[in-house]
Amino acid sequence: MRTSSRIAWLAVLAISPLFSHGAEQLAVNPTPHLAKGGIAHANNAFEDKTGVKVSMPKKSGGCGATVLGLKTGKLDAGMMCCPPNKEEMGDLGLVASGIAKEGIVVTVHESNSITNLSTEQLRNIYQGRITNWKQVGGRDAPMSVYGYIMCANREEPARQYLVGVRDYKQGIVGIDNGKLAKSVIRVKPGVEIAKNVAADPNGIGFEATVYLPVKGAKVIQLDGIMASRETVADGTYPAIRHLYVVTKGYPSGRTKEYIDFLRSPEGQDLLESEGKLVKL
Repeated sequence: MRTSSRIAWLAVLAISPLFSHGAEQLAVNPTPHLAKGGIAHANNAFEDKTGVKVSMPKKSGGCGATVLGLKTGKLDAGMMCCPPNKEEMGDLGLVASGIAKEGIVVTVHESNSITNLSTEQLRNIYQGRITNWKQVGGRDAPMSVYGYIMCANREEPARQYLVGVRDYKQGIVGIDNGKLAKSVIRVKPGVEIAKNVAADPNGIGFEATVYLPVKGAKVIQLDGIMASRETVADGTYPAIRHLYVVTKGYPSGRTKEYIDFLRSPEGQDLLESEGKLVKL
């Protein structure tokens, strides 16, 4: 090959997207509860379509791991179940793109006769004004209320629903963890809440549907509505959280292609395929 032809060929390789940094492989943190299932199916389909492998860590981390990975440049993107806070958006330039949603549900022990609670009752339970099951029509027994504080500096959706503060006239929108009753039993987030409820006849929990079902814990209605794919999709179920893919700066290149694929009809169907998530 002549020298001029070789130089021209090397120039083509240098500018080709498939050979640019990070193009053949995207480093993505899926968060622990999204590491399998629908997101894995979507990642495989994206790889088949583009030839770009979505690399996920052997042990995924939560929202904090996504922020740290983006900050240090070890991640191209990461998933979060709550949006970045103002500091993360301002100082780090993080941008969140919604990809799916899910219900946040009330669970009680399978032996509990209660089948429905109102939002007001649920908030009163977690804020300590209701402490006995007989106050909501159940048996005369003290409640064991399970909850958690994670991502204390973010608008975590479950906690926002239970102790959120909304006073728009005074410019106050946030979470007041001080409103959680001292009697709330603090456990790790996720499936641990339902596991504790399943082992406690007087237990009650509030967690995302992605962690369920757990044998021994039953899901009840909230405001007379049961969480389902249909009620979460049309917004009639009252407690819903969105899931996000977060990037440092607005997504571009292969990362944007990946997010666009997750938000496409094909990607949405794959995310929903395991029955855990609901399409946007």
